[in-house]
Amino acid sequence: MPVQPGRPVNDPMRSDAMRSDARLHDVCFVDARCGWAVGDRGTVWHTEDGGQEWRLQRSGVCGRLESVWFIDPKRGWAAGGRSHPYTHTSSGIVLKTEDGGRTWTHDPRLLLPALKRVRFVDDRHGWAAGNASAMFPSGVFVTDSGGRSWRPLPGGKTAGWTAADLLDPLSGAIAGRAGAVAVIR
Repeated sequence: MPVQPGRPVNDPMRSDAMRSDARLHDVCFVDARCGWAVGDRGTVWHTEDGGQEWRLQRSGVCGRLESVWFIDPKRGWAAGGRSHPYTHTSSGIVLKTEDGGRTWTHDPRLLLPALKRVRFVDDRHGWAAGNASAMFPSGVFVTDSGGRSWRPLPGGKTAGWTAADLLDPLSGAIAGRAGAVAVIR
């Protein structure tokens, strides 16, 4: 079938069949029954019965989601990104929901590298860790706007972070490639 001007082209990578077969990278439960899992191709799964049954949610993105975090059954975030071939660069993705994932919002104008972890301590204050870049050498970011804007934490150039656990927006530990470990204070 030829492509017709003015009609959207269906991206097969965004299909439910492709997302239901995606590799998953993180899971978050807010209680014994309510949880989410995220993965490749913008995949978000949700359960309300402790994992007995999972339902696919539409994220609106097709990039890799590496991390998910909810502060209650309604408010949550997912983060990840995509790599750009040949340039050794990446673009970050941050999604937010205020209705348990029925709708996810994404601001494509956010200028971040791909992210590996996201956590929030309340509906405004959170942090994210991921790839470092020339513009953001530390690869660690904080927000006090619920994820609408992010600022990098100061620090030297790293190879990027693959794991992190922060107690609050400014204290915790991060780990990365080649055995790199750092403490944030």
